[in-house]
Amino acid sequence: MEEKTITVLPFSVYEDLVKINVTVTVENVEETFSSDGSHRINLYNRELDNGSTLKLREVAGKINLKIEPQWINLEAKEKLTYLVGKEENPEAVLGFRTRLTCKRTLWSSRQEKLKISELGIKPVEFTVELRDIAEQIFIESFITREQDIGVIQDGKAAFPFTIVVYNEFISIQVDDIQIIGGSHLPIKPKNLKEVLFELAIDDDVTIPTIYYAEEFEQMFMRDDLFIVNNTFMMIIPALLDHYLKWLIFTSRPDLDDKDYRALMDKFASLCNKTRDEIIEVIDLEPGKEKIDRFMELSQALFIGVQSKGGFHYKKEIDKHIHHERKLKKEVK
Repeated sequence: MEEKTITVLPFSVYEDLVKINVTVTVENVEETFSSDGSHRINLYNRELDNGSTLKLREVAGKINLKIEPQWINLEAKEKLTYLVGKEENPEAVLGFRTRLTCKRTLWSSRQEKLKISELGIKPVEFTVELRDIAEQIFIESFITREQDIGVIQDGKAAFPFTIVVYNEFISIQVDDIQIIGGSHLPIKPKNLKEVLFELAIDDDVTIPTIYYAEEFEQMFMRDDLFIVNNTFMMIIPALLDHYLKWLIFTSRPDLDDKDYRALMDKFASLCNKTRDEIIEVIDLEPGKEKIDRFMELSQALFIGVQSKGGFHYKKEIDKHIHHERKLKKEVK
């Protein structure tokens, strides 16, 4: 049978023509919370105007979101003419779509659509049950083509539901966030100048904090970028080995601390050990035996992180190779 190659012509795509303003109201709480130009709203243990701390899951069963999309400037809407056919009206063939997603629970809201003419005028509202989500939710929004193009044109999207404008994600944090395979590893954005990552080890009690360059905050919140996934795949083994050193040689075991307990249980799982076996190594006196036992754990960790961590390395690399090959075929 003759092999056929379907060529997909590249088309123009814009980013961030629309800014998203978000207002969150919490059940049984008078105070409202707005994005105010930021890309993150943190509701977890948030200090309220009255001086108290918001214990979200203790006081509420749901939150309400009011999303108000607006053009980022006067010229943004005019740029849509470059994304449609010569004889087409952008307001007739394009639409604005938004939805909410939660990576941790795989929950997703319904998708809401606005006409282009409604941007800046009509808000979108969602009600989110807290039992359906964990850690944080993301507001995703796009401008998409809504119908087939009449005549195929170079540089123009031709098919319905093709995304022609990507907007930055906005996150709403509702819980303490677990990072890297579900363990409690604190990770925060910071101004690191020329450095991408930094690991701060303060003492023998506080779990070390991973810092990453703050200019990548919005990209690192996404799970659909191959380059971001690849970056974390490469850095995770080194970071986890540093955490293991801290756990074995520096930390003081505190099983009453849920974060420390979660960290220990995660390393026990990655190293194919029990919690008691990890504690046994921690309790050893400094010397050759402790170093040898650490080296055994380090080797086991290096193997375990490739299949038991946040990524299955072989499957992930295979997926990326197929994706790259597909892109090269489309370019040809």
